[in-house]
Amino acid sequence: MSKKNKLNDLVEDIHLSLIEEAAYRRYLEAIYDADACEGSVRADHQMAAIMIRSRALEIGSQVAIEKLETIITALHVVLRRAGMSVKARRDVAGEGFVMKDIGDVNRN
Repeated sequence: MSKKNKLNDLVEDIHLSLIEEAAYRRYLEAIYDADACEGSVRADHQMAAIMIRSRALEIGSQVAIEKLETIITALHVVLRRAGMSVKARRDVAGEGFVMKDIGDVNRN
């Protein structure tokens, strides 16, 4: 198992231990910046990552020594695995348009 996969699994374990906490869950609910607690989905995910790192420190997990950006990336993997990524939730909400699709149009 690669270090990256192991880290994703460790973050997932911590995520699952935090998901019942309303304070943590609220940082993962927004799909648009206007709905985010901290003013942007990105900032909300940073707050969730801070909570993950704090819990990791409490339980003695190696996640506690990871950079915040690394934890955020692993959190995104965890959310994507569960079908709960921002994109997946936007799609379910009926807002499936993705800007990168514009470049796929043949403009000859």
